[in-house]
Amino acid sequence: MSNDSLDWQGRWHALARGWQHRAEQAGLGDISSAVMEALQPLAPLAAQLLWVAQPTFGLIGRGAAIGALAEMLEHPGDGSAGPDGARPNEKRDGER
Repeated sequence: MSNDSLDWQGRWHALARGWQHRAEQAGLGDISSAVMEALQPLAPLAAQLLWVAQPTFGLIGRGAAIGALAEMLEHPGDGSAGPDGARPNEKRDGER
């Protein structure tokens, strides 16, 4: 996974946390959690649609952003990345 993808994933996570925080402030935390849980089975389908659309977004310079979002949707709950962005089973630069 490239550094650009990890950067965009961080941005997507921050955006989602912001939306969650605003929903909780508005008293909609329980409703938004229920909606997210209900829509979670559709995440792989949304990821595949984003992979198909990624080349088009690449034409306007947002291919990496859409690819990172698709990766996150394809592997939900894979928030196991460490502080350097590497996952436990992924080799870091310089490792064999």
